[in-house]
Amino acid sequence: MFLKGPEKYVAEVENLFVCPVCLGEKHKKEGVALKFQDRELYFCRCPHCAREFSKNPEYYLRRLEGKEPFSGVFGSDFQCC
Repeated sequence: MFLKGPEKYVAEVENLFVCPVCLGEKHKKEGVALKFQDRELYFCRCPHCAREFSKNPEYYLRRLEGKEPFSGVFGSDFQCC
């Protein structure tokens, strides 16, 4: 289905983001944009996620890139909204 009409599916997700910490998928208008180095990253509005990211940003960026093992949000002691 995707190969027959990729524009439709790309349009559905073009304004979505994944919070680097809780991995929640949200629309950009429902998130908070924060600058990190020269990048703009979006976070869910939960105050815990931005705070956790600031403690170890390299870990969360590596995890988003698939370079860091991750057992899931519920497999850790991190609590989010």
